[in-house]
Amino acid sequence: MWSVIPNCATNSPGTSNWDAMCARAANICNETGVTSYRVYVRRAGDATTTWTYVDTVCWGENTTVTVVNIPAEAEEAFKSMEPLAAESGFGQQAKPLVNLATYFVAKGEQEMTVRVTRGGIVLDITAKPRYHWDFGDGQTLDTEMQGRRYRAGDNTHTPPGAADAVMHWYRDAKTYQARLTTTWHATYTVNNGPAVDIPDEIEIEAAPLNVAVEEARAILYN
Repeated sequence: MWSVIPNCATNSPGTSNWDAMCARAANICNETGVTSYRVYVRRAGDATTTWTYVDTVCWGENTTVTVVNIPAEAEEAFKSMEPLAAESGFGQQAKPLVNLATYFVAKGEQEMTVRVTRGGIVLDITAKPRYHWDFGDGQTLDTEMQGRRYRAGDNTHTPPGAADAVMHWYRDAKTYQARLTTTWHATYTVNNGPAVDIPDEIEIEAAPLNVAVEEARAILYN
């Protein structure tokens, strides 16, 4: 939503005196019939969001005004970032074993940013991923964590295990296909204003990861 008000010191968008005229606004452009205006923008339908100053312009009867569709521009910029699927991998060197935690890692970017300028408006887009793991045995996990590698001292015997790791316990010895889906969600700001969600998301599936789970073998020593 746009607000265009005469460039007067006492004028503010959304107030009762937003359209008051003054000598400053009428004369600052030094051209007959042309008035100085301040341009503001706010998210449509959200009366709680403050107005963000965009630019000061000189407009007259014959001035052509181009209105920037900010949400559409932000969405287009987001899609042009071409975010990628994270690559699924293991966070351990040991083979996956029955009833012991298998560590998974989503390898890839954790944040992407881009800045574009449209009609004097600066849009900053920030995209971040979240992950959906399908472990191939009927169990799934939704998380914003990338996961990490196994560390000495981690509890690998009893779920849920380490809070900052992506871990899964397989109960049968067989080969599973773990699938990772990355969903990118983005927000944008207008001229360093508050962050606004971009409704559409980008969902990408990585190549399946084969998980060959084996039984642990006991070894007796004399």
